[in-house]
Amino acid sequence: EGSANAVYVRLALVRSEPLGAEPMTEADEPLSVAVRVTCKPCGAGQELQRSEPSGAPTRKVWTCNACPPDHYIVSLEAGCKRCPVGAMCNGSALVGALAGSVWVPDESMGVMWLQSCPAGHAVLFDDGYAS
Repeated sequence: EGSANAVYVRLALVRSEPLGAEPMTEADEPLSVAVRVTCKPCGAGQELQRSEPSGAPTRKVWTCNACPPDHYIVSLEAGCKRCPVGAMCNGSALVGALAGSVWVPDESMGVMWLQSCPAGHAVLFDDGYAS
């Protein structure tokens, strides 16, 4: 039965040699095995990071890493974002520092924007992110 998060990986197993054994030659065939690997999604407050270990450019490594406490995350693709001025973040979510302020996600950019302020306050046209 298939799963959108399942992939098949082909592994080449090479025998280990005890001390004093004949070393392997190019004629020795590695044992090839197919293994089903299921990838689970990252949890709340985690971003997906992809890397290529040095010396192994064809090998990809995916890990889920927790966002720092002063960050939030809208989507895995965009990753962790620094908390903007006027908001409070806990490493996962963003809430307005001022009661009644309305923040909305911009999925395409992976950020939250201040949409409106409560009576007596105004939205400044600034991205809110310190340089």
